[in-house]
Amino acid sequence: MNNTYANKNTSSTTTCSSSSTCGNGISIRYPFWLSNSTTTKYSCGYPEFGLTCSHDGQPIMTLPTDTYYVTDINYDAYTLTLVDIDVVNQSCPRARHNVTLGTLPLYYNTLDLNLSFYFNCSITSNSSRDDDLVPIGCLRSNSSENLSNNNKESYVFVRGNESNYGIDWSVECEEKVEVVVKENEIENGDLVRGFGEAMNKGFVLNWGKVKYCVECEDSDGYCGYSQIDQKMLCFCKDGGFAENRCNKDDQFSSCNPISCGNITNISYPFWTNSQPHYCGHPKFMLDCQQDKNLTIININSGDFRVVGLNLTARILTISRMDLWGTMCPQDYTNITLDYAFFNYTLTNENTTLLYDCDPDPYSNLTSLNVSSNPVRFNCSINGIPRDSYFMLSTEWVNVSVLGCKIGIVVPILEVAFMSYIKEALDPSYVIEQGFEVTWDVDEGNCENCRNSGGRCGYNNGSSTEGFICLCPNKQSYDDDGTCGIKPVWGPTQAPILQPSSYSVKTLEVVRMG
Repeated sequence: MNNTYANKNTSSTTTCSSSSTCGNGISIRYPFWLSNSTTTKYSCGYPEFGLTCSHDGQPIMTLPTDTYYVTDINYDAYTLTLVDIDVVNQSCPRARHNVTLGTLPLYYNTLDLNLSFYFNCSITSNSSRDDDLVPIGCLRSNSSENLSNNNKESYVFVRGNESNYGIDWSVECEEKVEVVVKENEIENGDLVRGFGEAMNKGFVLNWGKVKYCVECEDSDGYCGYSQIDQKMLCFCKDGGFAENRCNKDDQFSSCNPISCGNITNISYPFWTNSQPHYCGHPKFMLDCQQDKNLTIININSGDFRVVGLNLTARILTISRMDLWGTMCPQDYTNITLDYAFFNYTLTNENTTLLYDCDPDPYSNLTSLNVSSNPVRFNCSINGIPRDSYFMLSTEWVNVSVLGCKIGIVVPILEVAFMSYIKEALDPSYVIEQGFEVTWDVDEGNCENCRNSGGRCGYNNGSSTEGFICLCPNKQSYDDDGTCGIKPVWGPTQAPILQPSSYSVKTLEVVRMG
């Protein structure tokens, strides 16, 4: 199937770039869209973000458990404010259901506060009840609809705080409901008096990109849905629409090898945050900070500074960011690699940094039973200066007399450590030289792609996730992963090769007592 359809649908693409309103002044535009009773061929926006209009002109959004009024959409901050329809204009609303986001591309905002309601509770005088355990009086009066509830109370807490009262709420109460409000709407922390107004003001959600829309949006298109074909489409600004992305022939030039500071020729599987996502594998994204001459890669939730990159030898030289410019990190933790993609080479030597040590009982370090020229330095632990040491990992067991309580393993280049021994280099300089890792990633027919004039890429934004060959001149790749001569068609996933094996040198993690 052709990637870009020959026919044009100007009305659909015009709708994508225009805005609508239900009448209350809130602009409804991409990625949100208005659904109505009239059957339309195409919906421009995230399928989950279709809004309806109430009879009085209020936009309504449906979440998995209920419907909500949309009272604000901030397209610059990617936030929207929702109010539960069931509680509107009620001074003492009774929460009927939990707030549930399910699999929607929505996330709670830092302005939000989670509240837990417990309804119809039988808290007796024998229960562990504190004086500040105040029931919701207005909900007690509402219980007249059920005479059996007249002697029962309801309570509200910031989620988690109910555990402070020593009460088994699941036993004492008939129902628990969790809701979300904006924290700044609770005046002076008075939940019992303030929850009603706060619930009427709603809560804030952030929205993120839908995975299957990333590739389309990166090509300056609008993500949408075909009611006819029952599938996702990408609406393009030229009036056409595509299956995955607009202007597919731009992918090749968008993935030119790039430099960041002194790191040159960055190309597949690596890519930078200034390039489209399809230029490299998602695990190999480099955070390029040109103004600081700094290139960072995140591996297994740890940040490393890229010191060198050798694509031919598949060698990446990296150094821990938290030890760059200081020997006293904020967190004294070991950082490990993502062994599914990276591993240590045999050119490294393991060193250990010891912290929170007792004062040296000897007059100088030469009295210790070590041979690797340990260096003493000072780091504060809880604001108190304490001795610390840098030495070979194999020798830290020989300094138990120092009473060090924390130890972290830091790999360095073996050649750098030898220079440190011979030339008495500063250990921080040696650590900043980094250490070497090799990488292994499924590349499909990447070599064949390059040999045919293409560039290797990665399809990370659709259901056909995996290696792709980016070809120039509106070409696409053949089944063997090479650039052919036929016009652009939708990409198919190239065959995946098994990663090669290699020898590695592993790190031994030190855990102190």
